[in-house]
Amino acid sequence: MTKLRKIVFIIPLAFWMISCQTAEKETEETTMKYIDVANMDTTVRPQDDFFIYANGAWLDSNDIPASKSSWGSFNILAENNRKNLRKIVEAAANDSTAEEGSITDKVGDFYDSGMDSLKIEELGISPLQAHLDRIDAVNSKEELLDAAAYLRSETVGTMFGMWVGQDEKNPEAYILNFYQGGLGLPDRDYYFKTDERSTMIQEEYKMHIAKMLEFTGYDQAGAEEAAQNVYELEKTLAENSRKRQDLRDAENNYNKYLLSDFDSELSNFQLTKFLNSLGLNEVNEIVVGQPEFYAGLNNALATIPLEDWKNYLKWNAISEHAEFLNNAIAQEDFHFYSTILRGVPEMEPRWKRVMLTINGLMGEAVGQVYVKEYFPPEAKDVAMTMINDIQAAFKERIQTLDWMSEETKEKALVKLSTFVKKIGYPDKWTDYSSVEISADTYFQNVISASKFQQKENYEKLGKEIDRDEWFMSPPTVNAYYNPTMNEIVFPAGILAFPFFDFKADAAINYGGIGAVIGHELTHGFDDQGSKYDETGMLNNWWTDEDREKFDAKTQVLVDHYSNFTVLDTVHINGNLTLGENIADLGGLSIAYDALQKYYERNGRPEKIDDFTGNQRFFLSWAQVWRIKYTEDALMQRIMTDSHSPGMYRVNGVLSNMPEFYQAFNVEEGDKLYRPDEDRAKIW
Repeated sequence: MTKLRKIVFIIPLAFWMISCQTAEKETEETTMKYIDVANMDTTVRPQDDFFIYANGAWLDSNDIPASKSSWGSFNILAENNRKNLRKIVEAAANDSTAEEGSITDKVGDFYDSGMDSLKIEELGISPLQAHLDRIDAVNSKEELLDAAAYLRSETVGTMFGMWVGQDEKNPEAYILNFYQGGLGLPDRDYYFKTDERSTMIQEEYKMHIAKMLEFTGYDQAGAEEAAQNVYELEKTLAENSRKRQDLRDAENNYNKYLLSDFDSELSNFQLTKFLNSLGLNEVNEIVVGQPEFYAGLNNALATIPLEDWKNYLKWNAISEHAEFLNNAIAQEDFHFYSTILRGVPEMEPRWKRVMLTINGLMGEAVGQVYVKEYFPPEAKDVAMTMINDIQAAFKERIQTLDWMSEETKEKALVKLSTFVKKIGYPDKWTDYSSVEISADTYFQNVISASKFQQKENYEKLGKEIDRDEWFMSPPTVNAYYNPTMNEIVFPAGILAFPFFDFKADAAINYGGIGAVIGHELTHGFDDQGSKYDETGMLNNWWTDEDREKFDAKTQVLVDHYSNFTVLDTVHINGNLTLGENIADLGGLSIAYDALQKYYERNGRPEKIDDFTGNQRFFLSWAQVWRIKYTEDALMQRIMTDSHSPGMYRVNGVLSNMPEFYQAFNVEEGDKLYRPDEDRAKIW
C-alpha cells in the first residue's frame, strides 16, 4: 500500500523578510504582539527549560482539537490557509459562468462531488467493484501479478514502492526507482515490538483489516481468518525491510541494476512483464533501494498461498482509497489510522477533507488562485533578499571553520553558491486539461487526478530533467530541500506569521523564517545532504580526514538527542533524527549571525517588553516550534519521524549554542547548561 510515502529531506519550514521595529501587529479586530508575554511561563527559568518558559501559558490554555493529533504554530497557520482555500474552491463551485473544462470548472466540480455525501453513500463500495472482481478472477501466481499491475495502474500501490526520479549518480537523467513497501502499519518495527502498546496496536490492526474485508463481502469468520493471514504476509515483508534510520543512508539505498539482470534474480516476479503492462516498455536500468526486500518478496510469492495474496490485494484496494468511499468505510479507516495510532477522536469536517484532497491532487490548480489572492508578487523579491542574507552568513561560517581543510571548504563554497532558490509558486504551472473531472462521482475524480499524476511521473523517463517542477503545492504550509536538484523550495503557504511579517522587528523574522531558511541550506550539508555535490550527484567531495572529523562532530548530536526521554523509558532516536538536528543547529546559528549583520547595518533596537533583540530572536524560534501532542501521536512520531518533537527542537538546539548562553546568562548548574567540550559544533 502507499499510505506511507518516501520523501527526501522534507521538513516543516518557512520564510520572509524584515523591516521596522514595531512590536505589535495591527489586525482588523485587535492588536497582536509578536511575542506575547501572556503566552509565557515566567515562573520557569529560561536557563532551565526555554520551551516552557516561552510557551508554558499557551500550552496550559490551549487544548488539542478533537480532530487533531497535535496543535501548535504550524497547525494554526495551516488552519488559516485551509479557510482561505475553502473560499477559493467554494467560489469555483458556485461560479455558474465558468467555462466547461476550465480550471475553475474542474475545481468546482471536484469540490461539489466530494461534498455530495448522499451520492457517495448511495454508491457504497461499488466504485471498487471492478478491482475486487479482477482479484476474485485470479487463479494463479502469474494472474496475481497481472492483477497487482492492474491495481497499480488504478493507483493502488501494492507490494512495493515504485516511481521515476532523478538518478542520484547521474542527476541529468531520470530513472525508475524501486523501494521497499507493502506495509499497512507505519513502520516495519510495529510488527515486532512486544510491549503492551505495540501488541494492542497489532491486535487492533488485525481487527481493522477484518472489518474492512467485511465491507468487500466476507462474512465475519472469513474476514478474521483472512485478516490474520494478511497480517502474517505483511510481517514477512517487514522482516526483509530496513529499519527507518537505515533508510536515511543515501549510499546504501542506491543500488543500480540492468533491468534484465535484476529480473533474472526475481524468478517468481516477472518484473519486465509487470512494467510492460504499465506502459513502461523501454526501461533498461533501474535503482533498487533495498535489494534484500525484493529477494524476500520473491520468496514470499513462492511460499505464501495464493488465497492469502488475493486477500492482501483486496485489503490494499479498499484501504488505499477508503477515505473516498461511503461513511462506514471512511470512519473505520479513520478509527484505526487516526484514533488508534495517533489518539485523534474526531474526523475532520467533510469540507476540509475534500479541500485537502483537491490540494493534494490538483494543488497547482487551486494554487494559481491562492497566490493571486494571498501572495503578492513583491513578496518574492523581499523573500529572496532575506535568503541571500542567510546564504552570505553561511558562507562566512564555512570560510572560518577550524576543522575543515581548504580543499573541502572550496568545494563546500561552490555547492553553497549554486543552491537554486524557489519561492512562493512555480514559474510554469501544471496543465490539467487532460484530467477528466465531473460533479457526479468523487471517487472517480480522485482516481482520474491520481492517474494523471502517475502518468506525469512515468512519462519523465527519457526526457530532460524538469528543473521547474515543484513537489509541494503553493498553499502548502511546509518547505523542502531537494539534494538532486540542490534546491530549497518555499511554498507561499508557509510565508506568514509566526514565521514572517514585514511589520515585525528583525529578531522575529530571523528567529522564525530566517532560522528555517538556514535549516534548509544546512540540509545540503547534513550527514546525508553533504554526500551530494553541487550538481546534485551522489558523490563524495570530501577528503577522508574531513569526513571523519565531520562524523565525529555529528556523533555528539546523536548522543545528545538519544539521551532525551520523551515518554516513560522511550528516547528520541538520535540516528533517525540526526539530519534534522544538524539542520536545526546550523540553521539557527546562521540566522543569528545574519541578525547581527542586520544590526550592524541598521543599529540595535531598544528593548521590547524588556527583551533585547537577541532574546526576542530565541523567543521567536521557541514560538515557531510551540506544539503539544497526544501521547499516541508522540509515540508514533518517535518511531517514524526524522524530526525531533518541537520541545526538543527548542531546548536541544539552544543548549548547544553559546549565543543563547550569552543572551540569557546560562551558567554552570542551570539545566540547559552543557560544558563547552560537550556541545555540538558543526557548521
